[in-house]
Amino acid sequence: MKMTCRRFVSGIFAVAIVICRIQTYALPAGATQEVKCVFTELSNLEDCGLSETREEKTGGVSIKTAMPIRAPWPSRERMKRNQIAKSGGSIDLVFVGDSITHGWENKVRGKKLYDNLRKTYSILNLGYSGNRTENMIWRLENGELDGYKAKLFMVMAGTNNKEPAEDVAVGVRRILDLIRSRQPQAAILLLPIFPRGKSAADVRNAKNAKVNEIIRGFADGTHIVWCDFTSELRDSAGGMSGNLSQDRLHLNEAGYAIWLRHVLPHFKRICGK
Repeated sequence: MKMTCRRFVSGIFAVAIVICRIQTYALPAGATQEVKCVFTELSNLEDCGLSETREEKTGGVSIKTAMPIRAPWPSRERMKRNQIAKSGGSIDLVFVGDSITHGWENKVRGKKLYDNLRKTYSILNLGYSGNRTENMIWRLENGELDGYKAKLFMVMAGTNNKEPAEDVAVGVRRILDLIRSRQPQAAILLLPIFPRGKSAADVRNAKNAKVNEIIRGFADGTHIVWCDFTSELRDSAGGMSGNLSQDRLHLNEAGYAIWLRHVLPHFKRICGK
């Protein structure tokens, strides 16, 4: 259900406030109750330094992680939309994620491997540093799934979210549902959240492990395939290996090489090359 938007302009910087739509989201994992969310959007966020505000009614289950919230990367957004426009309507691989996925294009991280991969596959990297699940959802709902057909989406999301594991999983589920509904021909390779920190006892690391337990159940083995190689990224303490990541979060080139080794067979199988 949608509402007619009303626009208000005020202040020296002409900040436009748009009271916008009502959206309804279905909860995952067999839940029967629907969640109705009323929210406010502000235009020109990147210019005004403003953020969106949300009013949520969840029936006891947080839906924030599954609500679209823009985290502006205007130059990167433009670059990716231009790439889509020039794609001819067909793209082999689409990567969806945060800074760890973004790092495939970082020259001191995964770019050498990425550039070599692009000799065989057309790739749209939709990784944006700092993104949470709700930011990815905003982008996917606002153009990044439109104008092309992909063969395979690779998704890793959630390490930047601070909400409880169950809530983060709701956001991941929403990402998968968007891809399935708008790109039904494509397969999805779902990755767990990678290890982080110095040990398994690290608070965020422990929470992410719980997220992974939940989202693993989203894979059906056909449309959504689970691909877990995190055991090769951990050290003996259960955290991210210092040999693969200087900050125990973002991978170095050796880390991306492990990643590529495990996903490349899926790329070959789905894309036929």
